[in-house]
Amino acid sequence: MKHDRAFFFIAYDQQIYDEVKQKVQPGGVQFDSLNAWMTTAYGGVLAGDFGPIARTNDARALLAKFDFRLSDRHNLSLKYNYTWSSRKTARSTSTPGPAARTGWSRTTPTP
Repeated sequence: MKHDRAFFFIAYDQQIYDEVKQKVQPGGVQFDSLNAWMTTAYGGVLAGDFGPIARTNDARALLAKFDFRLSDRHNLSLKYNYTWSSRKTARSTSTPGPAARTGWSRTTPTP
């Protein structure tokens, strides 16, 4: 890059999360009674709510920025941003769809 005329910055972050919650079930008469009620209450909609729950929460983010000093009065700044995430649980799934979030932006100084 041209000395003292062009600058760049690039950052990347990634998260991979995969965990199972409620692996261990408490014992006892009260828990067994509550579990039996949950299995039959509301037409069985709550059945299995005390079981293990597998969860994921993966994400990626990228930022790239380029600044150019065109002249003493003019600067050009380009920025690119990319984000993606996906979450899966026992009851719901959320994905970004066919395209992840991306974008270019351009800023110009006001005179």
